[in-house]
Amino acid sequence: MGNRSFLVLGTAQQINDGDGRPFADANNNFPTLWQLLLAEGEAATANTFQRVFGDSGTPNLAGNAMAAMARVQNLADGIRDHPLYDTQPPLEQYFAALQSYFAQEVTAIHADTDGELFFSANLDELGWLTDVAPDQFIEQMRAQCAACAADVDAALNSRSFPALDRALELTEHGQSFSDWTAWNWSFGFGGLDHAYFSEQDTPRDIAFDAFREESEAEHDNHSWLGDNIKRFTENGKTGIRRTSSVDDGSARGAVLIAAEWDAIESTGHSKSPLFWVHSGDRIGLVRADSTGAELLHSCEFSEVWNYEKIAQGWLAAVRVDAHIGILRDNGEWCTAPDAYTPRITEIEAFIGDLAIAHAENTVGVVDTRGTWTTQPTFEQIDELRTTGIAIAQQNNKRCLIDARSGAVRTDEYDQMYWLNAPGAFASNTDLDGGAGWWRDDASPMIAPTWDSITLLSENPLRIASVRNALCGLLDGDGQELIPAAYSSLAPFTAMSHDRSGSPVARSTLIRVSKGEYPEERSGAWDLTSQREIIACEYKHLYPIPLYHDNNHTVHGFLAVRYAPGHSDDNELPLRVGILTENGIVLHDLVHAWIAVRRDSTSLIDAMQQARAIFDTWSRNEPVQAALSSEDRYVWLTRDGRVADDMTTREAKYRAGDFAAAYSIAQAFRDGDGVEQNSALAERWMLLAAGQPESVFDAPEPSFFKRVLGGKRSSSRMPDDPDPRGSVDAVCALAQSLIENPDDAEGLAAARAWLELVNEDGGRASSDAEMLLGYMLLEGVGGRRDEPRAFTLTQRATRRGNTAASFNLGLMHEFGRGTVVNAAEARTHFGVASRAGDVAADLGLARLLLDEVATNRNADSQQLKQAAYHLQTAVDGGNDVTISAASALLGKLYWSGRGVSRDTAHALTLLESAAQFGDQVAIHFLADEVYGSPASSEYSPEHAEAWAQQLRN
Repeated sequence: MGNRSFLVLGTAQQINDGDGRPFADANNNFPTLWQLLLAEGEAATANTFQRVFGDSGTPNLAGNAMAAMARVQNLADGIRDHPLYDTQPPLEQYFAALQSYFAQEVTAIHADTDGELFFSANLDELGWLTDVAPDQFIEQMRAQCAACAADVDAALNSRSFPALDRALELTEHGQSFSDWTAWNWSFGFGGLDHAYFSEQDTPRDIAFDAFREESEAEHDNHSWLGDNIKRFTENGKTGIRRTSSVDDGSARGAVLIAAEWDAIESTGHSKSPLFWVHSGDRIGLVRADSTGAELLHSCEFSEVWNYEKIAQGWLAAVRVDAHIGILRDNGEWCTAPDAYTPRITEIEAFIGDLAIAHAENTVGVVDTRGTWTTQPTFEQIDELRTTGIAIAQQNNKRCLIDARSGAVRTDEYDQMYWLNAPGAFASNTDLDGGAGWWRDDASPMIAPTWDSITLLSENPLRIASVRNALCGLLDGDGQELIPAAYSSLAPFTAMSHDRSGSPVARSTLIRVSKGEYPEERSGAWDLTSQREIIACEYKHLYPIPLYHDNNHTVHGFLAVRYAPGHSDDNELPLRVGILTENGIVLHDLVHAWIAVRRDSTSLIDAMQQARAIFDTWSRNEPVQAALSSEDRYVWLTRDGRVADDMTTREAKYRAGDFAAAYSIAQAFRDGDGVEQNSALAERWMLLAAGQPESVFDAPEPSFFKRVLGGKRSSSRMPDDPDPRGSVDAVCALAQSLIENPDDAEGLAAARAWLELVNEDGGRASSDAEMLLGYMLLEGVGGRRDEPRAFTLTQRATRRGNTAASFNLGLMHEFGRGTVVNAAEARTHFGVASRAGDVAADLGLARLLLDEVATNRNADSQQLKQAAYHLQTAVDGGNDVTISAASALLGKLYWSGRGVSRDTAHALTLLESAAQFGDQVAIHFLADEVYGSPASSEYSPEHAEAWAQQLRN
């Protein structure tokens, strides 16, 4: 289901009441559309009715609706100039649909009330994913919304459309402006609460108003009466006909009730074809089936209530002028309208054979026999149960009564209400103590001696009790399970499941806490042993399965506290450890993380750590952990031992785990947990690739062999390597060797290793194919072989390697290993661009500019797209990419082609590129900017200076 968030629209009063009309919802994300709508928002009353799975107390975030929609309209207007706008034709229609949907909702709200409207977002479930206090979380979200709107405005004003894509989060998750899924999910069109916007693979091709008319024509809820029958109108009157053939013999289109009534309504009777028929301001009762229609009651009723099924059968309450009676479903009176004394002025639903009824301004209870079982002497009666017990109010005090006799069964309380779970009445008084629960027969369930009591769990029934601001736990009979000595308590969250499928968090464990936020600390109480098994000294405590062994799952806890002197929630470092099921420390709380590099303050991250610990320890293997106070790692075993990091990884390698050798190589390469050492990194990378250790121990050649030119064999070249070696290590080794173009031996070794793994088709990875393809293409480490390079690169792209897609784009663009094919080049550059490779954006721009230069039919849209891709490359490329893109983009700004002419900005781009030695920029500066008499910047001295730089 995920973590849901909800957006509502309402008046100031509705938002202040935590209410509003549903407008949108989202799952596991905070759509950019919402961020724009709430950009000027402030904390507001929470929509707690939407919090059915828990409530962490997060306020809503609310902002003025008209200002919000103005921001969205500003985006809709500005985005029309986006170079890729033509790739998403539905945008115009969808932004218009959003405005129409908003106007429709405004009309619906203003039909009932008036005033300024606001959007309000319930983000409570998103807040669960953080360890930030609710008020602080909403402040973070408010700041995020304001920053989003500011970034969108800045991008629109500067016409930097790549920046706009980033501000709208369209490039997140490997998406782009041209992906409808980005608009549906990341932006948020798909979450709007109208069928028009429901998420689908392709956008709708009809306008909002046309869709609404089509939907109403097909699914007219006003006309539909169920069971294949539907109202129809004829000459201004209403009847009923079949919509399809049914088993009772009536065919599709058959008229069941002739069109002779002003209106026809369902009676709510699910077992009989009964209908209320209207004639003027009076109502009658008709039965209709395949045999025809029968008027059971003429139009004599002035008001009706739908049929209800009770023990005596189906009954409906009807009003005849000033009196109310009870009608059976055969049209006969169960109780005549004048049977009740005093007369009933209003009646509620029957519960069994009883119903709460009003006699003018007082309330009592009646039965179906015409008797007031409880005389109408109360101000209010509600929550009538089948046992006959109800809540009655008199003089603003509430008590339980026996509705069959009118007898009062409890003392009076300030509050009394029904709890569906656990099926009890709750009472409370403003005096000290007084909160209690009563069963539905009015017998005491929990004595009313507590400050407050709330349901903790249904099965088994457990109740949290509060006295003197301290919490305890009661069972369903009011017996104290945990003394009232804690600031809070709650069941532990079942984070994951063990192999048997049983929840990890045992129902006998209760999380107990002491202290107030942010100093609150947690422990654990075991209901079986009736004691606190873990003292309240941990910031976080997660019950987890430690491992599975001999058909038995061993449980324990992941425990978290902050380092000494760090009590604030946002302060690190953490101290993480593992406790046994009984609260004994198995591994001290001295680690930054265990098993997975995650922040243990997040429930989601802790779940990943728990799963990794369980899976690894179930194999009786150690898990890696990082020490908080030292820059090194250790390995933790399930029996409590701690092992040295490198010793453990080396042992794994010697046992045949080449991935362990690869991890050692990465550690030395990156200085991760050890001192950085490139020589050791290369040695371990070779070992991980499968190189035998004996290669490194080969003796030097003898003196006479050295005299004759003999050399020691290179340890880099593959020497009968183990076929179990890591292909990832081969690729990493090759990549590192390729980065040193002056090392001929290293380049040859890189190529030899890649050839080795590519000879074995089952071992080759897409990275291995891509890298060898590159070396063959450029003649790195050996002779050039462009046709084979093309084959390998094409194979890697088919596996989804986006770096290979870029290389393949170059091959198609320049005809290397294949024929020149600009269309194919654009396709492959596009794949790489969507994956975030800005060098591919430079390639796309080159192709677009070439097409404009050679094609008379090229249009300004292609120039705009070229400028868009060039700006993307300038924003995110390396020095080479930035300089090449800046030169081409500078030329466009100088001429005003595809962008608004801006010679100052053009000069900045061109001179920046020229400083990096870009010849396109230098030529243009020398010939067009400073060397042309027609140029506003004409300067022969400057032109000669740039020309001299080009000659140099």
